[in-house]
Amino acid sequence: MQRTLFLDTSQEQNQAVQQLAKRVVAGQPQQNISLAQHLVFSAPREADEDEFLGICESIRDSNILLVGVPPKWQTKSAMASFIKRMAEVTEWDNPFSRKQLILIMPAIEQPVSVIELWSKLAVNFDMDLVGIVTDFNTADQIRQALFPSTKTPLNVVYQLKHH
Repeated sequence: MQRTLFLDTSQEQNQAVQQLAKRVVAGQPQQNISLAQHLVFSAPREADEDEFLGICESIRDSNILLVGVPPKWQTKSAMASFIKRMAEVTEWDNPFSRKQLILIMPAIEQPVSVIELWSKLAVNFDMDLVGIVTDFNTADQIRQALFPSTKTPLNVVYQLKHH
């Protein structure tokens, strides 16, 4: 069975990011980690303790990594701090290796810079960038590719038949 981890980089609750992630993993077991609720320093000192290594252990235990990127990711995201720390762990043991990576980006326009950044990270950290979810249609497509035996949620079928 595939284990899925949703890593939400939003500093505040972002309903759009969370709804799309739920849609991708509908009916599948998953673990959610919100960086808004977990302390990750971009450059910790020895006296600092944060939860980065614990998050890396959760990533190691997963097969699929969903990364939630909020629309205002430059100012409303803890993603930069997390990415700065990623290089630390690959020096001794890469927890990102062989993960299927899906970006959750509920934006009308996908910022090319974020996509390029995560594409490079995927290559450097031995991950497979499977896709980018921007709306419910792409969420359904990714879910079907990842979990071929899953069915379309009933509320979607109901909405399609009655509109």
